[in-house]
Amino acid sequence: DTIDVSDVTFNIVGFSDPSGNTMSTNPPNNYVNTTSDSSKVYIDVSKPQLEPASIVFTTSNTGNDDDPDLENVLLALGQETIHMDFETNERVETPSVKINGTETGVSVSKGVDEEGVEDTTGKKWRASYLVTDTADVSEVTFEISNFNDPAGNTNTLDSRTTDESTVAKSVKIDVSKPQLEPASIVFTTSN
Repeated sequence: DTIDVSDVTFNIVGFSDPSGNTMSTNPPNNYVNTTSDSSKVYIDVSKPQLEPASIVFTTSNTGNDDDPDLENVLLALGQETIHMDFETNERVETPSVKINGTETGVSVSKGVDEEGVEDTTGKKWRASYLVTDTADVSEVTFEISNFNDPAGNTNTLDSRTTDESTVAKSVKIDVSKPQLEPASIVFTTSN
């Protein structure tokens, strides 16, 4: 099948045990179409998807994100944490995420709402990366290398550098100390 089925119906019309005894064909025992515990069967063949506009980048220190030369860019300094929050359309196992091209140093946890309550649906996630880089990175990349639902359907998110905020943002790692330009210091006198 190529579509999900939310309530599978079935009929068992005959079977036999290892000794060859067959199920009775006399009513009312000539078929089985329910389980004894009222459980249900579902068929899930669809890949999990990211919810539209759910990918949002943030940093742990928003106080340094106001550089007028870098519009819509979040600055991440050394020892600052970069976050990518996202939501899927169905429950998924813990996703694998790369930030700045690596899974090393990336932790993935359940997302939290505005009140700080942890998600229990398995749909909201936060990937975090502590900046330990020794060189500046002008555009940090974010990638979900895989996320799969309980049925085993897998999906990915290609590498990206901007989020899906109302005004799309990117992240820049800035670990270099400011330097004076050579020959830029000029002394003058009042006479």
